Amino acid sequence: MTNGPRASWLSLHCFLRSAPEDVDAFLTEDVAPLLDGLVGAGGATGWFFIRYDEGGHHLRLRVRGVTEARAASLPPVLGRLAARVPVAEAVRGGAAAGRAEHAEVRVVPYVPETGRYGGPGALPTAEEVFVLSSRMAVRAVRDTPRGSARLALGID
Repeated sequence: MTNGPRASWLSLHCFLRSAPEDVDAFLTEDVAPLLDGLVGAGGATGWFFIRYDEGGHHLRLRVRGVTEARAASLPPVLGRLAARVPVAEAVRGGAAAGRAEHAEVRVVPYVPETGRYGGPGALPTAEEVFVLSSRMAVRAVRDTPRGSARLALGID
């Protein structure tokens, strides 16, 4: 195992069986500071997220340019942070067959939808847009209260 930077993306699926406002708090108070700090310290070159439901509600996190050592340490760190997020009453109990447990973090291959985003030449630009839009989304979620103000932001 090498400790040199990886040019590719580390792909993590962080499963949360939590209320939306708790997932928002996890994203803005735990995930973003952790990954922004990693980028600021030179341990990664960017990151983005996608909210997803396949296999259970989760955040798909993509982190670019992490070393293999850092890539190995991120899942347990994220899992410990996610374990502090409350489980929603509506989803208490064991996970359904094929569904992930609360706070489970999986490392999965990053398979970009290259054709969807303009082909191989355009993919790096699309990924940079994902990085920038994730930064904007985190800021908007953090700074905008839930309810009509958040809805208006999404429509605007």
